Amino acid sequence: MRIACDVAAEMCNLRTIVNFVAASPERRRRSQGAITLALDISFADGLPIIVNESSRVIARGAADSDVYDE
Repeated sequence: MRIACDVAAEMCNLRTIVNFVAASPERRRRSQGAITLALDISFADGLPIIVNESSRVIARGAADSDVYDE
């Protein structure tokens, strides 16, 4: 995770990679992958507010098994 802040602009930019696993018991399927996540956070009114958000899948595939194990 990287965070860069501009104190004068009262703005911070956060960039990170998020690994995920998604499961559907009904379909007995699981998948996994990774995304990049970017957030622009304003502190102009004293509270953090996300003013811009973007993400992109950078890796995707089946989890350890295609069958969902409870």
